[in-house]
Amino acid sequence: MKNYSCFFVLIFLYFICLYGYAQNNTPKFKHLNTNDGLSQGHVSAILKDKKGFMWFATDEGLNKYDGYRFVTYKHNPEKTSSISTNFVSDILEDKSGNLWIGTKSGLDKFDRKADSFVHYSPGKAGSVIVKDIYEDHKNRIWIGTTTGLCLFNTAKGSFIGYRHKADENSISNDMIYRITEDKDGNLWIATQDGLNVLYPEKGQFFCYKNEPGNNKSIGANWIKSVYKDTKGNIWAGTQGSGIALFNSKDNSFTNFRHNDAKSNSISHNDILSFAEDSKGNLWVGTENGGISVLNYATGSFAHYQSDINDNSSLSSNSVYCIYKDDINNLWVGTFSGGINMLPFYGDKVRKFRQIPGNENALSSNIVLCITGDSNGTIWIGTDGGGLNRFDKKLERFSHYRHDSRNKNSISSDYVLSVVEVEPGILGIGYHRGGFDLYNIKTGVFTHYLPDKHNTNSLSALTVNAVFKDRLGLLWLGTWGEGIDVFDRKTNSFIHYKNNPADSNSINNNFINNIREDKTGNIWVGTEAGLNLFNRKTKQFIRYANNSVNTKSLSHNAVESMLTDKAGNIWIATGGGLNLFEPKTNSFKIYTEKDGLSNNMIRGILEDNHGDLWVSSNHGLSKLNLHTKTVRNYEASDGLQGDEFKSGCVYKAPDGQLFFGGANGLNVFYPDSISDNNYIPPVYITGFQIFNKPVAVGNTTGNLLKQQISETKEIILSYKQSVLTFEFSALNFTLPEKNQYAYKLEGFDKEWTTWAIKELLPTLTWMPGNTFFML
Repeated sequence: MKNYSCFFVLIFLYFICLYGYAQNNTPKFKHLNTNDGLSQGHVSAILKDKKGFMWFATDEGLNKYDGYRFVTYKHNPEKTSSISTNFVSDILEDKSGNLWIGTKSGLDKFDRKADSFVHYSPGKAGSVIVKDIYEDHKNRIWIGTTTGLCLFNTAKGSFIGYRHKADENSISNDMIYRITEDKDGNLWIATQDGLNVLYPEKGQFFCYKNEPGNNKSIGANWIKSVYKDTKGNIWAGTQGSGIALFNSKDNSFTNFRHNDAKSNSISHNDILSFAEDSKGNLWVGTENGGISVLNYATGSFAHYQSDINDNSSLSSNSVYCIYKDDINNLWVGTFSGGINMLPFYGDKVRKFRQIPGNENALSSNIVLCITGDSNGTIWIGTDGGGLNRFDKKLERFSHYRHDSRNKNSISSDYVLSVVEVEPGILGIGYHRGGFDLYNIKTGVFTHYLPDKHNTNSLSALTVNAVFKDRLGLLWLGTWGEGIDVFDRKTNSFIHYKNNPADSNSINNNFINNIREDKTGNIWVGTEAGLNLFNRKTKQFIRYANNSVNTKSLSHNAVESMLTDKAGNIWIATGGGLNLFEPKTNSFKIYTEKDGLSNNMIRGILEDNHGDLWVSSNHGLSKLNLHTKTVRNYEASDGLQGDEFKSGCVYKAPDGQLFFGGANGLNVFYPDSISDNNYIPPVYITGFQIFNKPVAVGNTTGNLLKQQISETKEIILSYKQSVLTFEFSALNFTLPEKNQYAYKLEGFDKEWTTWAIKELLPTLTWMPGNTFFML
């Protein structure tokens, strides 16, 4: 029987993830829990190894994560090479790349190639509980246990123990929680009875304890965590007395404690963990108080806690570990809440939605219109939820609802259009509610409704669009009765309707939107095309789609319009984005063929750099006209959903963009959104023959002598011809956006693209020396 070789060459084609932080300081966490494959919700340690895999210590085994799936290592009594117990407390990768696992049964070393574990214990096997593993600057491994401190000799597999004795130079307590090293190479050790400093070369300890009456001593003796920040500061987390910052000049401590009277004090006095973010802010994990983030300059704390009404908040308020990875993602391990991840390239797009029972949330998820007033307040019209007043600083919504018993209430809960008429006055158009002028200061609504006895009254109950021109006139686009121009001086309406006998009349009475160009002409979008109104002649010029003219309007349903800074008119239609070219009286059209995510264009905004942001039925597209490039965003990027509403856009004076859709409101600053150019490593993570997984040391032919991600070559029989590979690019921000290409060199002529979220590829392999290229 002949054997043939299959070689692997990994080439990852990465997808740029367009993602980022919000301008406000509220983090939006992604969650991983047992529903995603995590073996258990109590996560006590987190590590990203040098290869790029994430590791999580739980009470139900050790978890390895590749961005798509978890592999769990559990104890198997019948297999001595399995992990020593399911209770895993800590993980360390030493400078040589070895993985060390702390458990309730001692210390394990993970053999990557064999996918197995080697066991070590400083006492009777299975009797020592490891709490912490630390490697110092001399590559020595220190083990903190419940029965003292150990120095581990990795070459011999032996231990030197340090235990509490009557000698004042010994460690003060044998219950060790955490270990760190200062800039002088001394070890700081958190114990149940004091903060210890070990001078390794002398083998001597010094202990800091609370001194009653001395507010410069450490606040409590039970120390659960100790941490050295990037500035070299030593922080101690206590049980019951907050955190303590060591002052090396006078060997004193500055204590930070929770104070019910001060909202900016630390959230809780029981401290479990520390970490720093990419900006050097200190993140403090507490027991039952969530996370507190210290502002060094002011000494005040911001708090992030679990909120049952916010599914992007912290999943649990007991935070056992916080970890910053090599690309500045923050990972948070909790008690019972699993893993929380805050991507560095994450949620720069802010999302607001209706939250049942929360009076300060958006009143309805279907957002129909947005505008801002002179005071910086944002006004939002919804479908059935009335008018919302949004305070950007407090991120709170106030609601205006129709009340049939109150003549001064808003006319309808279905708000189609809103505009600032003048400072302090809003104009509001409704579905089946007519038109209102609202005085913000007095709270008075003035209602305008059709009156069949008055020819100068409003012509229709439904007002789709309200636009204020440079002369102060209000143009109201109605549904079925054309345009009404409101003159506030005479308190009357002038009507423009379609006249089938007059080709210079407006082409349709169902009005979607109205805009003004730089010369003062009025553009009107209808269900039957585009109209240009000449103020002098009072006539309309019509533009419509012509199937034989590729430079005509691309579609007759005009959803929205924009006049950009250069004076160009952009038209959003049901068949693409149109740019009006006045010299040729024609249109330049942008569609999906040009990279837009969808042809049903809903709204257009221009940012401060001249780039266009286009909403559609399938997310947002950013169109850079200079580079002729398009970047597309969808729900997985933090959007309220893929579907947006027509004309529901607003740009604030500070450049912030607002887009409303069928599932809430999105708010972001375009400059805060950048490409994620991180190119992650890619590995083959699974291998099957005839749809059966092949494990290391498989008895059938012993095909895998090493774990598949460590394997460079597999020798197969000609009978083993149907292969399935699992693979993963270790990008944890938006793994679902990764894209791959593969081929069998010598067999496939072209590359085949693949997304990991789809079914894995099954390859029919032809005998011979073959390279599987990914």
